[in-house]
Amino acid sequence: MKSKALKTDNLPENREVTYRINAKPFITLGLLLAAGTALAFYPGYVYVGVTMVAISIFALAFLPSRVLLEFSDEYVVVYHRVNQQECELIYYDEIVSYQYVRKAHNDYLIFELENGETIRVSCFGKARIETILSQYAKDKKKKSNV
Repeated sequence: MKSKALKTDNLPENREVTYRINAKPFITLGLLLAAGTALAFYPGYVYVGVTMVAISIFALAFLPSRVLLEFSDEYVVVYHRVNQQECELIYYDEIVSYQYVRKAHNDYLIFELENGETIRVSCFGKARIETILSQYAKDKKKKSNV
């Protein structure tokens, strides 16, 4: 098997990342900031607008941002949640199935590999992730009972 756990320093140097999934939703926070700014100028919605602006600025400035997944043409890199210096390199041809599971407190993506190993990563953005995986790991989506 080519898929393996490794340090991020040992990732291929010439790799081209086509898609990157971050823990911090920059686009959503930017839209929240813009909507809050617009609402702050309407007399009845000043407090709502200011609250939205404050929350989005706090999230953008102070909440940590880290990369969860990186997709290239041959493989996906799954970064470890605790130690960002470690990752899993998973080749698409070694994926038996993948499944996106939504729970009330956390969403996660599960990869099942040829060697029987299961890799689970917390994430969000089901539509975007499934679109990317349907492009690279065709017909490997596992049907969900959830």
